[in-house]
Amino acid sequence: MPSSIPVQIASLHFPSLNQARIFYRDILHQYQPGQCVSEKDKQQVMNLMTSSNFPFPAHAESVICVVQAYYGKNCFASVGADKLPHYVSIMHSLKRSAAENNASEMKK
Repeated sequence: MPSSIPVQIASLHFPSLNQARIFYRDILHQYQPGQCVSEKDKQQVMNLMTSSNFPFPAHAESVICVVQAYYGKNCFASVGADKLPHYVSIMHSLKRSAAENNASEMKK
């Protein structure tokens, strides 16, 4: 049986990837496609993006919305200075964050 992979996003510590996924999924499900997230939720999504070294980092002026992406699934999208939506995959971001956390621990 595989063991849980803990992950840390900013100051939040999750005992497993699944617990973190549920946390961000619950935020996602509070909104309909086309809606922008609240400032509190925006900060949580931006923390996720920063932790995973998202290639299109969100800034304070960025807008985080919920959009319908590939295969009809809802996801977060960051719209920055380039005015293009950059999809944010929750699981992909969490896995990258866990890998980053693990690499940091290995260096210590």
